Amino acid sequence: MPDFPTHDLNLEGVFDRKILADAIEQLPPSYRTVLVMRLIEGRSIEETCQTLGIKGNAVKSRLFRSRQILKEILVSKGRTPIKITS
Repeated sequence: MPDFPTHDLNLEGVFDRKILADAIEQLPPSYRTVLVMRLIEGRSIEETCQTLGIKGNAVKSRLFRSRQILKEILVSKGRTPIKITS
């Protein structure tokens, strides 16, 4: 299990890094990739588009959806409230 750095994430609430890493691993691959590239690696939308070969709207949509799913996963583990922003 990779240890995901969270220095670029603003997470309200206290989370065990393993719980967060496990939740990220549960995301569908296309959402997980965008989330990791944008929020963890700090890549721009343009860099993410070029790397993945998708349009900016797709990156934004996948990032939005990945945040929603991640929140649902963490809430299901009793980790509330949460606000994930970049």
